[in-house]
Amino acid sequence: MATMSIGDASDSQVSVLHRISNIVSSDLTLDEMLGEVVGLTVQATACDACLVYLIEHETHDIILKASQCRTRRPWTICASNPARA
Repeated sequence: MATMSIGDASDSQVSVLHRISNIVSSDLTLDEMLGEVVGLTVQATACDACLVYLIEHETHDIILKASQCRTRRPWTICASNPARA
């Protein structure tokens, strides 16, 4: 498996990592951080959807904490957190 060295990373990839670093080290709440990182991920990768699930330690439930969908194709399912509704 090939590994990428620092010299192989493009300026845009380094910029994205720098922005993520700034988000994670900010005073934002976890939900705000995840929302920002999801938005940046969708923008940087041009993916159709990005969803982040976290495990609730006390109940072991898997909870959707952040999501963003870029497409409205009929076959695409974009989940939302029913707890926030």
